Amino acid sequence: MSEKNGEFMTRNLIHSLLIGVLLLLFVLLGIFEVFTTWGMGKPAQIALVILLIAATLWISESVPLFVTSFVVLILSTTWLQGAMRQSNMPVSQKVFLSPFFSNIILLFLGGFVLSAAFQKYRLDEVLAQRVIAKTGKSIPKVIMGIMLITAFLSMWLSNTATAAMMIALCLPIMEGLPEGDRNRKAIMLAIPFSANIGGLGTPIGTPPNAIAIQYMQGLGLAPSFGLWVILAIPIVVLLLGIIWVILMIFFRGSSQSIHLRSKSTER
Repeated sequence: MSEKNGEFMTRNLIHSLLIGVLLLLFVLLGIFEVFTTWGMGKPAQIALVILLIAATLWISESVPLFVTSFVVLILSTTWLQGAMRQSNMPVSQKVFLSPFFSNIILLFLGGFVLSAAFQKYRLDEVLAQRVIAKTGKSIPKVIMGIMLITAFLSMWLSNTATAAMMIALCLPIMEGLPEGDRNRKAIMLAIPFSANIGGLGTPIGTPPNAIAIQYMQGLGLAPSFGLWVILAIPIVVLLLGIIWVILMIFFRGSSQSIHLRSKSTER
């Protein structure tokens, strides 16, 4: 207990020192304007201090990361914006608010909510288990089942989160194969390829989709969510088929069947 208390006190001391440094930066900026000698205007000085504050809080993790983001937002709208107006640099609050509350950010937030719901109620694992169970013991069918469920989950969840979840789920399957069997490589490669391909299926599947839609909205060419899905699904299916054929040609192992196990059955 003493070691834990010592670590706790040391961490609090470090955090207190860092916060003290931040307060000192405020004083230096407000009273001495040390950055004036660098030829920096008042808004540039404030922007630099906000950057230093954010970097210090992120690196030190004195507060949760999302709190640091809101600190930047508050300082920008209450401090930096006022200084810009005094310097005849009028700027709308939308400039500061859009990175936090833009349509794309809210779209990603919806995807994160879906991801949290899948993980909280273990819907991802249940869905994966059922698909893998229905493929039987044939390795080509197992790989195809893994690819389909990975691609489907990746349409709604983060590609990275989907790949990590599916790899963990498929580890017991790989353990059922002989050491050095090329089918192991096929399974491992099938997951990231399918996650990336599945991300094309919906606007929230991967960040580049939402970014592309944002620019297309500016041109009046952005498709609706449903139209995107209708156009993308055939491409996803085609690419999955091509990847499956490639894996079966270049990474087909000697094993013909496998004993399927799932992560939850081992618990």
